[in-house]
Amino acid sequence: MEEKLDLILDELKKLREAIEANNQLMTLEETAQYLGISMNVMYALKDRPDFPVKQLGPRVYRVPKKALLEWLNTKEVM
Repeated sequence: MEEKLDLILDELKKLREAIEANNQLMTLEETAQYLGISMNVMYALKDRPDFPVKQLGPRVYRVPKKALLEWLNTKEVM
């Protein structure tokens, strides 16, 4: 029981840090819609080591909007 509480507290701490650092977090679905891409492409992006995604739980991901915009600005257009 105590172990589960520690896991929950760790996840809440990660969420709080992300919110304080970037103010706005988007779900993967919201990010895909924002970028105008399919969910298949979004899942591929999520797995890239340079993509700014935070994992808050086993299947809970959030993308800080500010970090996403910075990431987009560092990419070259082909």
